[in-house]
Amino acid sequence: MIEISSNSEKGLLYANFKGLVEPEHIHRLNQVLPDLLRPLPQDFTVLCDLSGMEVMDFACSSLVAEVMQKIALAGVARVIRVIPDPRKDIGFGILSIFHYPSRIIVNHFNCLEEALEYLELNPRDLAAGKQTHILEPLS
Repeated sequence: MIEISSNSEKGLLYANFKGLVEPEHIHRLNQVLPDLLRPLPQDFTVLCDLSGMEVMDFACSSLVAEVMQKIALAGVARVIRVIPDPRKDIGFGILSIFHYPSRIIVNHFNCLEEALEYLELNPRDLAAGKQTHILEPLS
């Protein structure tokens, strides 16, 4: 499952990956992404939390690349990834090299609290009163 929210006041796109993430999740993310990116300022931040993710199907990598391209075109300034277990990284660093311009700052943290402190945000900034989508497989 992926929970994704957009907070235009904070200039933040927050993606929280949980459990098993399959290509259908990323496909659905690609579908809702334009609506989430539209209200964000040109220098927005992406916070991608993989703490709750058990595994991501390797077939997701090409779809993740499409997400990265859309985010880059929308004007992202920095990408913050929370990856407590390096085995859960399906190659985000490599994908970033090919799909993000060098002007985009990319940082990694071991826990969400560290990332929020770095961004000078609190947990309420991630979802309170903002546009949110829960992306689960369609049955």
